[in-house]
Amino acid sequence: MIKILSPMILVSLAMAGHSNVAFQTEDRALNQSLLKPCPATPNCVCSDAASGIHGIAPFLSTTSDQELLQVIRRYVLAQPRWRILDESPGYLHVEAKTRLLRFVDDVQFEVRGQGVVAIRSASRRGTSDFGTNRRRLEKLRRELVAQGALIITPNSGGDEDSTPSGRE
Repeated sequence: MIKILSPMILVSLAMAGHSNVAFQTEDRALNQSLLKPCPATPNCVCSDAASGIHGIAPFLSTTSDQELLQVIRRYVLAQPRWRILDESPGYLHVEAKTRLLRFVDDVQFEVRGQGVVAIRSASRRGTSDFGTNRRRLEKLRRELVAQGALIITPNSGGDEDSTPSGRE
């Protein structure tokens, strides 16, 4: 009797553990962003930031979330000095180097559902980026709007052309 019960108990425990893992994964996806908050320095923009120097509007898709991520992926692969560091369903982490001084910035895209893709671009070093991170994401936004992949949204963090372009 014990030998027959043991496999049944193991299957039950495995299924219970599996459903718990699925719940935890879903819970993380809903409640925990992969995008880190911006530091106090002005060399970062993120759609999760409320406003001010760090704020920028998220991307609002005209296609499915995954299709938009694929459009972004194709754009990234076509850019010089950009490379994909991490890619998973609903998430893309890219390294972008500036043209002149080769400063390294991290650019992230995270699908939030219902056509919203959260965005973040941040310098790895230094305190100022002279607006490079904002301009990078706004340039990508304009390109995706021109392709019909994004809805036009205002820049929530100010005019991207108002900052000197010293880092590019």
